[in-house]
Amino acid sequence: MRIVEQVFEARMIAIEQVFAARMTAIEQKLTTETAAIKESIKSRSDLTDQRISNVEDRLSQMNTLIEAFRRELAAEIRRVEETLSADFVRMESGVDTRLAAIKSDVDTRLAAMSGSVDMRLAAMAEKLDLVRRELLAEIKLSKLQPA
Repeated sequence: MRIVEQVFEARMIAIEQVFAARMTAIEQKLTTETAAIKESIKSRSDLTDQRISNVEDRLSQMNTLIEAFRRELAAEIRRVEETLSADFVRMESGVDTRLAAIKSDVDTRLAAMSGSVDMRLAAMAEKLDLVRRELLAEIKLSKLQPA
């Protein structure tokens, strides 16, 4: 049995050597592929970082443009407000002048009408007084006359 054991052991050693050789080959292949994967990840990470940097640069440019537009719009709004303010002051002055003229005209007409109304009221008061006296005279006369 010794021969069988020796053959068996020789075969086991051969299998172990083949296994060790294949394991070494697999480890080398894995090491090579791992390095390649790491390099690929690093290059993609670098590319991603570059793209992020480009996006940040574009955002910065857009912020600068937006700020310039905002300042330009604010200046335009101030200019329009100043123009409108001047127009409103001028219009308000014109309206005040017109209102003063209308008030003066109304006051003049009211004063003229007031004199006319006062005269009419005085005339009516005189007529009422005359009618009252006539009625009192008729009442007195009717009391004096026997029925």
